Amino acid sequence: MKNFRLILLLVLALTLIGCTSLPSSNSSSESLEISSSQDLPEDSVHEEESAAEDSVSDSSHQDSTPSEPPEESGFTWVLEPEIEAQSVLPIRNADTPGTFNISPSICFVQEGLMGLMNQAGSVLLPAEYADICYSRTAGGLIVLREGSTAYQRLDNQYQPSFEVDYSLGSFVAQASYIWDAETETILDTANDSAPYEGTSYVVVRQNESESMYALGNASGLSTDFIYTDFGPTGLEGQFFVRDESGWHLVNHLGEDLLGGMALRPRLQRTVSLDGDTFSSAYIETAPYPCSEGVFALQGENGKWGFYDASGNMLVDFIFEEACPVSLGNAWVRWNGLWGLITVDMIVAVG
Repeated sequence: MKNFRLILLLVLALTLIGCTSLPSSNSSSESLEISSSQDLPEDSVHEEESAAEDSVSDSSHQDSTPSEPPEESGFTWVLEPEIEAQSVLPIRNADTPGTFNISPSICFVQEGLMGLMNQAGSVLLPAEYADICYSRTAGGLIVLREGSTAYQRLDNQYQPSFEVDYSLGSFVAQASYIWDAETETILDTANDSAPYEGTSYVVVRQNESESMYALGNASGLSTDFIYTDFGPTGLEGQFFVRDESGWHLVNHLGEDLLGGMALRPRLQRTVSLDGDTFSSAYIETAPYPCSEGVFALQGENGKWGFYDASGNMLVDFIFEEACPVSLGNAWVRWNGLWGLITVDMIVAVG
């Protein structure tokens, strides 16, 4: 009898074990998953996979973005990034197209309008102006208020005081030298088209109807007409020129000073007046000219860095935007916020 009970218990136990190991429930679940996937269009499956990959990519990108400002060699922070602005621009030199005014103040842009702040980030003028620039001929800093067509002079407290006679000119550099193919000489259009007799090299336009440029001096051309645009560098014998591959910094012979690296153009805010109305836009112009021995340049990765006039890298291309050095400091953008740095200069010994 005992043996019979033991056998019965053993049979029951084996039956229970067999029930728990049946694959019916798992097979049913797998079937649902497959069927739900098969019910989706093939494109939808690929879109879901792509979205997942994008999500992972975005997550890894966010994780890899440093939250703290970089502390690399070549510069020191004067004011860590904390200023919110659409853009920050140096004060435009209204008398010389393509250049800016050396000043401790800087223009900032909010909702399409310009204001003025100092190097501590304190607002000197609210963002209520279509243009802020410096004109020696107009007596100093002048501003164009939104909705107005007349510039006003700023007083010592940065307040608009009285209207000035200032007419908008070109925002980009224009060549005043033209090549005379018949005589093979460079003509100075700013001097009644007299032959240019200088030894300094200049940018020469091919003719009145062609916007192609070369370099040369009184001895003749030192390059062919291979450039489609140019911009001032602030240094004699160095030029910003653009060819089919982009912007470059070259010497008077057209030799690249940055190892063939193509530079990106900067965006210059422009203003145009038409009767009682004005409009503004951003145009691509040459990189910022050299200031205090330093170039603020944008590399092929879209980031900005700093080079000296000899082509030595001072700060790698790490900033989202950068302004030229002014009175020793430069405004830069990091993680969407603007801060102020001092660029360390390389001192050559011997």
